[in-house]
Amino acid sequence: MNSIAVVTAGGLGTRADNPIPKQFIKVSGIPIYIITISTICNVFSKVVLVVAKEYIQNVKNELINWDISNVDIIEGGDTADQSRINALEYIKETYNPEYVLFHDAVRPGITEELLTAVLHHCTKTEKGTALSLNISDSIFPNTNKPVLLQTPQAFVFNRIYEAYKKYPTEGSPILSYYKLYSTDIDLLPGSPENFKITFPEDITLFKYMYNGKNRITI
Repeated sequence: MNSIAVVTAGGLGTRADNPIPKQFIKVSGIPIYIITISTICNVFSKVVLVVAKEYIQNVKNELINWDISNVDIIEGGDTADQSRINALEYIKETYNPEYVLFHDAVRPGITEELLTAVLHHCTKTEKGTALSLNISDSIFPNTNKPVLLQTPQAFVFNRIYEAYKKYPTEGSPILSYYKLYSTDIDLLPGSPENFKITFPEDITLFKYMYNGKNRITI
C-alpha cells in the first residue's frame, strides 16, 4: 500500500460545551467525523480512524450504517500525540506504506482537492507537507510572519515515524517532523473553511456552511 490516511477522533472536546465529544455531534443528521471520513475515503483506499476506547463500538455501528467499509478503527491514547503514535505503530506493523497523511476528524470542511494537493506534493517532493493560513490580525510582537497550521499533513512514513519516536509531544505532526527535518517542509495554502471545530460557535458556523452548500454527499 503506497499511502494511508490517519484520522484522529479521540478527543473529548470539552471546550465545545456539549455533553458528547464534538466529532460525534450531528449536522443534518450526520456525525461530524462521518462527514470528514466520507471525503477522505474518496481519496484514500484505506483510512485508520483513532477513537477513544469507550466509543469504538458506537463508531463501528455508525460506519456500517453509513456504508463505509475501508476504515480500520484503533484505540486512541490519553493525548492526541499518543493517539498518533498508536496509529503509526499500527500502520507500520499492518501496512508499512510509503506515505501517511494525518487529518483531524473535527475539520469536516476539508475537500478532496486539498487532500489530493497535500498528498501529491509530498509524494512528488518527499517533503513533509501541511496546509497553512496567513494570520491577518495584528500580532505582538510582530515577528517572522506567523501562520496558522492546518491538517491534512502528509509525510514519508518512515521519516514521520522516526520523528515521533524522538519528539512525541510537540502538539502537531509537522512540528515533531520539523525537529529532525527542518529543511524538508513545505506549506501549501489552506482554506478558511477547513477550520477546526473547537468552540460552540464553530459548530454553528459549520452547520451554516454545510446546510448552505450541501456539497458533501453521503
